[in-house]
Amino acid sequence: MVIESIDRNANIKVERYEDETYNTFEIEVNIDIEHGRFFGVNKDLQLLSIDIFINDLNALIKGKKQEAVLYGTYESFFRFFKSDTGEMMLSFFLGDSYCGYANTVDYGIKGCFAFDEVSLNKILMDFHEMCN
Repeated sequence: MVIESIDRNANIKVERYEDETYNTFEIEVNIDIEHGRFFGVNKDLQLLSIDIFINDLNALIKGKKQEAVLYGTYESFFRFFKSDTGEMMLSFFLGDSYCGYANTVDYGIKGCFAFDEVSLNKILMDFHEMCN
C-alpha cells in the first residue's frame, strides 16, 4: 500500500511480511521538498492494536471520530486526521533502535502531509486486507 501526499512530495509505503510464527511490517517514508530530502525505512516494525485502528479509521470516514492513530514499535505512529482547513492529514513518526553500542541508540523520521480524502476508503480496505 502507498499513501501519497496531494503535492506528490511525500509518500509512505506499507508492506506486510509473515510466516507461520511471525508477522512484521516494512514501512518506508520518502519526502522530497526540493530544498530537503528525507528517507527512512524500518523492515521489522510491529503494528499494535490494528483492529482498534481499523475501527477508528472507519469511524473517521463516517465523521464519528476526529482521528485514527495506528501505533507501532519504537514509538512509531501514523495519525490520520482532518486539519482546521478541512484537508485530510497524515502525521507520522517512524522509529527504530540500534543496540550495537554500550547504550541503545534511537533513530526516527517524522513529518506530516495532506493526502486525498477520497483515498481513505482504499486505505481502510488495504489495512483490513493486510491484517486479516
